[in-house]
Formats: sequence, C-alpha cells, structure tokens
Amino acid sequence: MPGLLFVGNEGMHGVRPQDYVAELTGLDDHWRFVADGADENILKVVMVGTTCKPAIKAFPALMALARSFAQSEKKITDFARLLVEDRNEVQPELKELRIVEVPTFLFYRGGKETGRLVSSHRGDLIGTILQQLFDAGISPPPPPQNATLGAAQRRQERTARPKRNPWK
Repeated sequence: MPGLLFVGNEGMHGVRPQDYVAELTGLDDHWRFVADGADENILKVVMVGTTCKPAIKAFPALMALARSFAQSEKKITDFARLLVEDRNEVQPELKELRIVEVPTFLFYRGGKETGRLVSSHRGDLIGTILQQLFDAGISPPPPPQNATLGAAQRRQERTARPKRNPWK
C-alpha cells in the first residue's frame, strides 16, 4: 500500500484527503463523528494530531488505508483526523480525550472507544486496525490487486515497459 505525496490539500493524481478522511475541527465534530451511525460492525478510526513531524508522517499511511478500505464492497471503517493547534499549553481537546502524545489513533465501535494507539509507524497502525477488526469478527477487505504481486514480478513489469527518452 503506497503512501501518498500531499501538497496543500491535494494528493498525487488529484486525490483529495477529505474524500476519504473526514476533517474534524473540534470536540463537537469528534463526538458527532463517533455517534453518527454508531454500529458494532463499523470501526471508526480517529487520528488526533498537530502539525508536528510524527503526525505529518502518519497521515499518508492513514490516507492509504482509508482509500484501500473505501474500495471494499461493504463499509467496515470510517476514518477521521482531528487536528489541534500546536501550542505550549494543553488544549481542551487533548485533555478531554486524554491524549498525552501525538499522533494518537482512537478506535471506536458502536459509539464506544475500543482502543488507542500512540505511534506514527505505518505497520503499527495497520496491525492495530486488523486486530480491532479481528476482535469484532469483521473480515478486512482483500488487499488491492497489485499488493499481492511479488517484488520480482513488479520489477519485471516495470522493466518490460518501453523506456521513454526524456530529452525528446
């Protein structure tokens, strides 16, 4: 699952983050997102972060996961991001949600928190989401078609393409 490059509010190939990850602007939005369509069979993932490097590093992984899950036939996940201001004093959002470090990923099912992850590592996020789905008895979607190709096969496909002369 490749990461995505973002410039401003748009990713490569015209991908818009807000099409896959809801932007939450405060606690009211957060609790509305959690309660909206509260269903035991839908895992809601909220990334709480600031503009710090670890939170910025984690967002492309969240985006890639959201895009991948959006392709499944049955809706099993909802993704959101709550950005809080990067200030020296403790923000009310962080205090109410008991956030000590960012990024923190909060997981909800049926309107109740089922777990949290404090990490900016893609593997930790993927593993925690899969574990949350497994614990709920929800099958994750199959991986994208090209994700199942071996590295050698992908390399072979790349080298089989005709080379383009950049100077013409």
